Amino acid sequence: IEVSSEPGMGTVFQLRLPLTLAIIRSLLVRFRQGLFTIPIEDIREVVAVPTGEIHDVHGYRSIEVRGEFVPLIGMDQLFQWSHSDTSQQSVNEASLALNTGPAISVVILRGPGGTLGLCVDELLGGMDVVIKSLAENFVSVDGVSGASILGDGTVSLMLDTTAILEMATLPKHA
Repeated sequence: IEVSSEPGMGTVFQLRLPLTLAIIRSLLVRFRQGLFTIPIEDIREVVAVPTGEIHDVHGYRSIEVRGEFVPLIGMDQLFQWSHSDTSQQSVNEASLALNTGPAISVVILRGPGGTLGLCVDELLGGMDVVIKSLAENFVSVDGVSGASILGDGTVSLMLDTTAILEMATLPKHA
């Protein structure tokens, strides 16, 4: 930040952002108490699926979306949370386990590895976020491409769709 001021003329604030930052149009979602963003370009669509319409196809939970069966996965299947978090089930994970309850929110991800339905607890809307790489400032986390500090000071993690599609143990098409 550079500040220059001239009496009677005003003050100029100049912000310089490093090139390692990127502004990405994203969907903000909640899972448990955490906030995550998913790049809009990696989302095919968002659907609400009644838990009674979740099918078991070759041992994998799946949903039918526009005539296509899409594998369904929860965040708990992708990430290992700290031991304090594992005692709390997310709204969707509880509904899926019992196959009861209201419809679940599913973000249909698309990428080079295929298509995947990702269960989230709440859809919070679209926003442009400034993303900073975790690997450069902290550690690399599989399935997470970066982090952002939202306007209210909350940290949001950006999901890496390509990595998530690779991490998900899904059936391979013959």
